[in-house]
Amino acid sequence: MRSTGEGWLEALEIEHPLGDAAYRPSTVGDCLRLPVAATEIARGTYADRFGYANDDPPVRFVSRDLQPQLPDDGVWVRFDLGKIGLYRPCIAIDVPRGDHR
Repeated sequence: MRSTGEGWLEALEIEHPLGDAAYRPSTVGDCLRLPVAATEIARGTYADRFGYANDDPPVRFVSRDLQPQLPDDGVWVRFDLGKIGLYRPCIAIDVPRGDHR
């Protein structure tokens, strides 16, 4: 390794031990968007207690405190979809028109 002269080492390119990937067109179809009735079973507020705004989103999601003693950062809602499955939600929220200043 060579030094850049500023205390940093020059970056090295390392070949992947399994070689280059063989890319090809996808053989899996698009996800279906079937309507599913959702029943609200719980709701509350949450506070972001851990992490930072630019952290990995899944980590921030599971690190939220659902019974916060701190000021609220948002609202959470839990739904029962009737069965276990992988879902890609499409959520429509009816709210009053905002003030666009």
